[in-house]
Amino acid sequence: MKCRNCGAEFEEGMFCPECGMKNTEVVISENEVAKTAEEERKKAREAVIAEAKKRVEEEKNEIRERAEKEVWEEAVKAAKQEAAKNISFEDEEIRNEASKRIREEAIPNAAEEEKRRMQEAENRKIKEEKAINRKAIISLILGIASWVGMITVIIPMVGGIWAIVDGVKA
Repeated sequence: MKCRNCGAEFEEGMFCPECGMKNTEVVISENEVAKTAEEERKKAREAVIAEAKKRVEEEKNEIRERAEKEVWEEAVKAAKQEAAKNISFEDEEIRNEASKRIREEAIPNAAEEEKRRMQEAENRKIKEEKAINRKAIISLILGIASWVGMITVIIPMVGGIWAIVDGVKA
């Protein structure tokens, strides 16, 4: 805190250790305000980033699950098409080879789709981080403007009180 009588800064209590004046109003120094504001911005940024990372991870898992499901659906679809052509599979080895070929054809398409979805998720994450940075800058500017406004009111008040105290002493 800062003494409104002599301007000395002190940490505890309501009485100034320099002049003994009782400080009923709390006057916060600019360093304390800046420190508190920075801590709050840091906490908010960390929370938003953690949430964005969580959402990206959830989307990755969802994309993987969909890709695996699509691979098997494509394989089943291709197998049904083969069966519809009245191809008879008499030998177990031929059936296994056909199944393997179907899976090999379906997997590259799913992998490309997964890469595309992962890139989209990454792009969304970058956009969210940019939005967070813009909000932080706007908050900082508004905070500084409010402090400037407060200081332009407080300084004349303190000067007036000081003049009154000096007048009473004289």
